[in-house]
Amino acid sequence: KIVVDLRDNSGGEVVAVADMVAECAGYIKIIENRYHGEDVVVEQSCDEPYFGGKQVVLLVNGMSASASEIFTAALKQSLDATIVGTTTYGKGVFQEEAVLSDGGTLHYTAGYFTVGDWDCWQGVGISPDVEIDMDSSLIGTDDDIQLQKALEILG
Repeated sequence: KIVVDLRDNSGGEVVAVADMVAECAGYIKIIENRYHGEDVVVEQSCDEPYFGGKQVVLLVNGMSASASEIFTAALKQSLDATIVGTTTYGKGVFQEEAVLSDGGTLHYTAGYFTVGDWDCWQGVGISPDVEIDMDSSLIGTDDDIQLQKALEILG
């Protein structure tokens, strides 16, 4: 039984981790066109999913964004993880940049995220299975009712 706390997590490089823990049967390859056009390739091989056979609860809130939302969507779809908290931030797009001939930089939205058969959550976020509103200042305290609910769900 596992609780993954993504509250107040604005993203980062969790896409490879989501693939590894959710669908690690055999081989995973992720290609991201970043770092001046070079492909970044992450390869992972294993015999079974890291979280395979385990009950998973994800804690999210309105500051869970971007890669945290990708992680949430991946584990919800592949492991039927239970999502507890409040609707996530809703960052379902990614940006790129291009260097202009005058030396300036153009930042632009290059695409959007989807996981499995889910539509892009841009601007709407991912809704929890169990909605519990709570002030972020209570995370990790005795009054963390979202964590208490996650532990209750796990039995």
